Amino acid sequence: MKELTLYDINKELEEVIANAVNDETGEVNPVAEAKLEQLQQDKVAKVVNVGLYIKNVEATASAIRDEEKRLAARRKVMENRAKWLREYLSRNLDGEKIEQANIRISFRKSESVEIGPFADLAAIAKKHPQLIRIEYKPQKLDIAAFIKTTGVSFEDIRIIEKQNIQIK
Repeated sequence: MKELTLYDINKELEEVIANAVNDETGEVNPVAEAKLEQLQQDKVAKVVNVGLYIKNVEATASAIRDEEKRLAARRKVMENRAKWLREYLSRNLDGEKIEQANIRISFRKSESVEIGPFADLAAIAKKHPQLIRIEYKPQKLDIAAFIKTTGVSFEDIRIIEKQNIQIK
């Protein structure tokens, strides 16, 4: 027998409830009452099983996230070590080329833009707007607090109430 889904259980519950009472006598059919009880138990069992499965999936995701953090920290250590060693070689070679059978170390010229702490980016943006990008990022928590405390509303911004499921 195929295991019922929550959708199937709810559908059967509706059917049993619709046919549980005898229209002529008004009595509740004992078979329908037993079926209703069984479907309610099946529904609770299914909901509990799905909830436990969600907890298991979330625990696995959390373990993966923790491992990602550990690996990212390890990667960062390796990247920093490689950067330091690269700078160490650069300082000690001072532009000198080294070529062996298994490695070739050389230097090439490059350019980069360095922006100092006192650069007037606002003035540059005014004269040359294509050079400075300004990004707007809404602070949703601050907006919600502002709307709640002041009652001021903005076009196409609203606070919506949600039902978030909690599984513990």
